[in-house]
Amino acid sequence: MLLVGDSFCFGEGIRDEDTLAHQLSLKYDGYNFRNFGWPGTDAEDVLSSVVQGLTEMPDLGSIMYIYNLNDIPGNSTP
Repeated sequence: MLLVGDSFCFGEGIRDEDTLAHQLSLKYDGYNFRNFGWPGTDAEDVLSSVVQGLTEMPDLGSIMYIYNLNDIPGNSTP
């Protein structure tokens, strides 16, 4: 499964072992979870992540998009 999203998906500020992708891999043995999250994601970054993920995982079954509005400028409230 390809995980695409913002800094929460990426795991900014935490160890790789604590990321969502790693924790899902531990919970669901036999499934491949790849982290293509990026901090500061905008629409162009998301598209680039999906394209990169699809290139690296041609037998991809699903895309999980994790998104929080705080990383895209203009979408958060003051």
